[in-house]
Amino acid sequence: MAYINQYMELYGFTRKMLSEKSGVSPSLICRYVNEPELLDNADWDTRKRIAEALDITVHELIVGKDFKSRVLHTEILKASEHLARLLRNYAKDPMYLNITIFTKDKEAKEPEDNCEGLPDYYSIRCHEASDVEGIVPTMSESSRVYYRTDEDGNELIDKVFPYYVSGG
Repeated sequence: MAYINQYMELYGFTRKMLSEKSGVSPSLICRYVNEPELLDNADWDTRKRIAEALDITVHELIVGKDFKSRVLHTEILKASEHLARLLRNYAKDPMYLNITIFTKDKEAKEPEDNCEGLPDYYSIRCHEASDVEGIVPTMSESSRVYYRTDEDGNELIDKVFPYYVSGG
């Protein structure tokens, strides 16, 4: 089954935008969005124009190859751009932000947490860019995050523990 809807959502395309960029008629785009399986058997030129408009290959459009990695890449870029804009808009002076994240981190798990599974770990340090010498952070925080699955199968944050390295 074609992944047209997922890629359109990922890149923020409307049907009209995809039609204009690909040159495929709005009615045909509408059919493929409503019935993605029809795209599996569409002619090569149509599939190619849609894929090129979405900046993917025909194979990715139809099979979804590397879809998860594209989603991850896009979401990380969006989050980074959002954070940069926040710093720009709310900080008086130039700022430096460093974020480190480890997922499923064996090293961060502490027995006293009394939680199932492996936590994610994050560390955030933010300081004024001019404060390179002493690096006194305006924000410095790190935590371990544990998850649980609800009755509908959704993964939710269960517990968050501040994380401190002894002597640090």
